[in-house]
Amino acid sequence: MAKSIRNKNYHRYKAMVKFGKETEGERFMLAQLADYMNNYIGTNGRIHKQTTVSQIQLTSLLRMHPNFRYWPTSGRTGEWSYFEDEEE
Repeated sequence: MAKSIRNKNYHRYKAMVKFGKETEGERFMLAQLADYMNNYIGTNGRIHKQTTVSQIQLTSLLRMHPNFRYWPTSGRTGEWSYFEDEEE
């Protein structure tokens, strides 16, 4: 049975996963994903109104999502990667 209550970040998660699948497991910087989400084109061909996100919001969303992993690097920056669960 599907959830009847929709998460308020539903469209953001959808855009995050789409970006993750496009990167095909490569590591990416937080700024790359933020730029992608803030300029995300919806099905009607215009920028989607509900996917804009700040860097702080995006960090929280990525940490809560089970398919994104953080890879620390030197300094305060780090890289993220997306991996798909293999369920068989």
